[in-house]
Amino acid sequence: GITEFGQDSNGSGLFHKIDNGKKYFLFADIPDSVTKLSNNCFRNCIALISVGISENSKLEDFGSASFCGCTSLRSIYIPKGIKTLKTDYVSNEQYWDHGLFKNCQSLGSVTFAEDSTLEVIEKCAFYMCYSLKEIIIPSKVESISITAFQNCYLLSKVILPDGLKIIYSSKIPESQWFFL
Repeated sequence: GITEFGQDSNGSGLFHKIDNGKKYFLFADIPDSVTKLSNNCFRNCIALISVGISENSKLEDFGSASFCGCTSLRSIYIPKGIKTLKTDYVSNEQYWDHGLFKNCQSLGSVTFAEDSTLEVIEKCAFYMCYSLKEIIIPSKVESISITAFQNCYLLSKVILPDGLKIIYSSKIPESQWFFL
């Protein structure tokens, strides 16, 4: 079956480049055989409301900015194989543009697999997710960037795992990171 989803012949996000896809692409179902979403896969698909990812999903990698700018996306299921909610960037001035769920303004529900292997939530992962009110961080998460939930103004409840070791920032010297 398909192992990488949403990549064009140049290795870029396929749906990101389709103008009509950005406006009218409402729903997507990711086949269980897919192990990776390409970088920018659904970036700026402003009409995308729902992404179907099943509990049997083999997904191990959400490419950089896969859902960035999906302003209508309401919920997301993060399967057990995802170990890092990553942010790729070239320089400090540009990393804001590459948060995995950056500017998903309607994202109100994030559900992690019960047996999640997620370990790291990197910078700007949920930056500007204005509708997110609460989140339960999976038990294996050991580090969270201090900017992971920046500008999530309605976020009022975050349940952290006992194993969390560090809340860090790339803008703050390592000597000032907050170790738990």
